[in-house]
Amino acid sequence: MTMTLSQTIQQQFPAELDRAVQDVFGTMLGVECSPGDAPRKTEPESFSVLIGLAGVISGSCMLRADKTSSHYIASLLTGTEGSSEAMVKDALGEVCNMVAGTWKRSVPELSSMCMLSPPTVISGTDYSLHSMPGEIRMQRYYSIGTTGFAVMLHCSEGQ
Repeated sequence: MTMTLSQTIQQQFPAELDRAVQDVFGTMLGVECSPGDAPRKTEPESFSVLIGLAGVISGSCMLRADKTSSHYIASLLTGTEGSSEAMVKDALGEVCNMVAGTWKRSVPELSSMCMLSPPTVISGTDYSLHSMPGEIRMQRYYSIGTTGFAVMLHCSEGQ
């Protein structure tokens, strides 16, 4: 029996996303990153990065981290401590883009038939993001040192 693209993504998503996150964080940030549990307590301020997906699937890939985790990730990518808010947003956008691109290349049906949008970064203490309902809605948590972040995928097969 042949699986649909949605079934393939749902079946392969966790392992392929874990591999993509570990590759990006290991290669580009020089740290080990592993799947983890949802944080028990988070800071009120957070950063969310949204990458749009268009083509054979449509939807979004999102990375969300609290302020401490966001600044830590930015410092790893830039090699500097005490990054400005603008630098943190730029670094998180780049990391999310690398994770989405690495994950997309791991699914042959998506590799050349799904485009990524430039990242959109939202930060603050009182906001929520709403995405269109999709066939695929997944969320994974990751730990790096004493901090962590989440990656979410919300999508449907494209038209």
